[in-house]
Amino acid sequence: MSRSSFAQKFLATVGFSPIDYLTRWRMLLACDRLAENIESITAIALSFGYESESALSTALKRVMGFTPRRSA
Repeated sequence: MSRSSFAQKFLATVGFSPIDYLTRWRMLLACDRLAENIESITAIALSFGYESESALSTALKRVMGFTPRRSA
């Protein structure tokens, strides 16, 4: 199956493109870790592949509609 065929079938089945689904899933995992309040926001950002707290904050704001401080 080609990538474009997979992406079309995934979108039709799930309702999100594969990259949007993956990004949202990563944000949900990050929110869970933020809610545990054990690690710093910077440590969580780095563990999810973001270079800084600011980068994670921007991604969370774009995808989930709130910042890490609000979700913690």
